[in-house]
Amino acid sequence: MTMKRWVLASPIEGAPKTANFALMDELIRDPEPGEIGVRLAYHTVAPGIRAKLARETYAARVKPGETIPGMGVGVVATSNHTAFALGDLVSGELGWATDTVVCAEKVQRLDWRHYETTPIHSALGVLGPAGLTAYFGLRRVARIEAGETVLISSAAGAVGAAAGQMARILGSRVVGLAGSNDKCRELVDTFRFDAALNYRDESDLDAAIQRACPDGVNVYFDNVGGAVTDAAIRCMAINGRVVVCGQTSEYSTAEPRGWRETTTIITKRLKIEGFILFDFAAEFAEAAEQISQWLAIGQILDRPTIVDGVENAVDAFISIFGDRPPGRLLVRTDPTAC
Repeated sequence: MTMKRWVLASPIEGAPKTANFALMDELIRDPEPGEIGVRLAYHTVAPGIRAKLARETYAARVKPGETIPGMGVGVVATSNHTAFALGDLVSGELGWATDTVVCAEKVQRLDWRHYETTPIHSALGVLGPAGLTAYFGLRRVARIEAGETVLISSAAGAVGAAAGQMARILGSRVVGLAGSNDKCRELVDTFRFDAALNYRDESDLDAAIQRACPDGVNVYFDNVGGAVTDAAIRCMAINGRVVVCGQTSEYSTAEPRGWRETTTIITKRLKIEGFILFDFAAEFAEAAEQISQWLAIGQILDRPTIVDGVENAVDAFISIFGDRPPGRLLVRTDPTAC
């Protein structure tokens, strides 16, 4: 049987382009001892992947010829590991592909019962990396409290939308920053943000944030960096906290702009902390249980924009860095796999 997978064709300078990627059509190899073969149903095209294509991060830099990384969910099609059987539902770093063979220790087996009424793509959303990142960023890094004001950049993205909903559940007032009026409407009407600002339409972003957050921003959940973050920092309340989750404005720049409001950090006594999801791996099960409860009673929504066909993964990825529909993007590689 054959599979398709996207590989890095050439090093990326600046914004990613179609020519930087190549779609390979290959035979599926048999798993070696300790490995399993997975037929993917969905995979992510998250903006954080861009950093891995350019430099060493918490993961090794992707080299030309290597599969583009991305979290995926699918079923075990072949197994050479005693703990995994054919038909098991699994998720993990499976890459942009229709099929893959991976070390069994690198995937997580999911309980089919949790997805009897919940789409399995939620394993990549609020029940997966995006939701868990939002959860730990708010509860363990920011340690938000009821009554505080939370400002979220890239709020229409996967992590941002989840973080906004969770902050509301935890009793905070939530304001989102997004790049279009459609995204802002979605944040307020669907995801129940208290307010949303189209930063591209604001000639004075500081003034707009101050109107939306008259008592200052207690927690800024940063997914963007750059000038947007500078404006947010200028609007922080005394002793505010900045959670540094992502820097999408910096990933494609040869010379990152960086933050410029360092004096404000001092005068407002701000606490700034970066993190990655796997810092909290020991607490995943507990967090997923809490998110499952919110999902079951409708307190949190998981509504991705789904792109059909692995061949469209690169176009979907490139669209993240421009104008795109609100919400997180997923690629459905095989609608019949699960």
